[in-house]
Amino acid sequence: NQYDMWNYYSYLLLKANTDPDKLVGKINEYYAKRFNEDEFLQFSLRPLKELYFTHVKYDIPHNMASRPMLYIYLVVAVFILIIACVNFVNLSIAKATTRSREIGVRKATGANRRQLILQFIGESVLYALIATELSLVMMELLRPIFNNLVQRQLTLLSLHWGWIVFLVLLIPLIIGLLAGIYPALYLTRFGAVATMKKEQTRGKASVFFRQSLIILQFLISTVLIIGTLTVYKQMKFTRKADLGYSKDNIVMLQMNPSLYAHWQTFKDLLLSSPLISGISLSTQSAENVSWQEAIEIDASNKQFTYLGVDTAFIPMMQIKISAGRNFQPLSSDSGKCIINKAAIDFFGLKAPVVGQIIGTSDRRMEVLGVTENFHVSSLHSPIAPLVMSLRGGWLSTVNIKVNHTNLPETMKFIETAWNKFCPETLFGYRFLDESYVNLYNDDMRLGRTFVYLAILAIFIACIGLLGLSSFLAEQRIKEIGVRKAMGDTTTGIIMLFSREFGKLVFLAGIMAIPLAYIVMNKWLNTFAYRVQIDVWIIIAACLITMVTAIFTIIIQTRRIAIRNPVEALRYE
Repeated sequence: NQYDMWNYYSYLLLKANTDPDKLVGKINEYYAKRFNEDEFLQFSLRPLKELYFTHVKYDIPHNMASRPMLYIYLVVAVFILIIACVNFVNLSIAKATTRSREIGVRKATGANRRQLILQFIGESVLYALIATELSLVMMELLRPIFNNLVQRQLTLLSLHWGWIVFLVLLIPLIIGLLAGIYPALYLTRFGAVATMKKEQTRGKASVFFRQSLIILQFLISTVLIIGTLTVYKQMKFTRKADLGYSKDNIVMLQMNPSLYAHWQTFKDLLLSSPLISGISLSTQSAENVSWQEAIEIDASNKQFTYLGVDTAFIPMMQIKISAGRNFQPLSSDSGKCIINKAAIDFFGLKAPVVGQIIGTSDRRMEVLGVTENFHVSSLHSPIAPLVMSLRGGWLSTVNIKVNHTNLPETMKFIETAWNKFCPETLFGYRFLDESYVNLYNDDMRLGRTFVYLAILAIFIACIGLLGLSSFLAEQRIKEIGVRKAMGDTTTGIIMLFSREFGKLVFLAGIMAIPLAYIVMNKWLNTFAYRVQIDVWIIIAACLITMVTAIFTIIIQTRRIAIRNPVEALRYE
């Protein structure tokens, strides 16, 4: 008969062939008669198997996964594959001259274009299959590290056999086809004579295509670096954010019947030690309050966040009272409440707030005090209207303020006291600051993943750049010889190549900025309290990419630039 309590989880086992939509209609029809039409919230049903991925407000506390996080991992993995495919395409085209005679001879002896295309695509698929087999070995070696990163125990065999076939056979086949089709078409489109003369790599279209692929590689790398720095900045902000209460040196225990029966004795024992500076009780831990209640005001139900506390909670947690006073251990305070500032407008209260009554039906509460706003959930959520009241009887969370200078001795003392009164229950505890950090586990995993993938992406891109710059330098060996014979220095030649490739990497950075900004803003918008993407993040990401690329080019071109020009020109 009570319709203003929302703290219990309802599971319905439906009969076979029951239509969930019709059942929801009946539930809403039933409750609509008991609420004001403007305030009635529509109910819905969720299949139990969807609970793991579906996020809703005031959800059941349970292990959950983030579907957007999985999509991000998938997209980044595809990006890494794209970078690898770009390397293959780029180097295949760049090395066309080394295979020109082979192609020319085969065409001259009767091979048609179709046969040559199948040969090159077959080689590409074979490379992909070999790489896949090697990746399975690497995956098994790195699996413990990856499982620790995602906090799951995953194996390839945990997948359905259909997915295993897809990953082990079809994926390399698709990648091999995609990576091999353009080089195959490109290398076989010239006639036998033109091929023998090595004329196929002289066109502007070929140069433009290679440059576009370099830009794509470093664009992806820059986006990942910007993402990494943005996640790092937001996580730093969450750790240092002013929550409105002190979360340091608070140990939390879970109340149980044995402890409840001896609560006062247990409390007195702990407070007798200089290692303990305070004890309080609350219905939930301060970092994640999900208890919801409602009160009727002018025929409308107002739903708010509720926290039951004792008289020691507010001073021990260092929550600031801006008006009124704290609870006193008197029976006269039992029907009163303390609210936060966010609740003033929510309940339509006017100044002075202290002494006003909340509620116009049978349930009424007098406002004893007003606190500054403080966070009772992660920074993903805005500060909600909060009501605190003295709650007699069972309060499930024991909050203990401990001396951090001798923590091992303190915890041993608490455990001894616990075992004295609750010998049948294993001693377990949590630190409030650690529990708060755990609210951002998914976000921190995203940050760590970005770090690893950004390093991997730059590494693969630099390998491609290393090979391409080396090959182009070899192609221009005579030009380098002439330049050196005319008085150019090794540094000048290195600078020539660095400028050419540096312009491409710089352009990739410019193009990456709007893409990274859109993607990371979308992620930051999941936080009610967030940082901005600073200019230094963008500049740092572009500099990291640029310096890495230029360093790679310098290493490779220096080897060719220091040669004696006579070696390059002796056959001219």
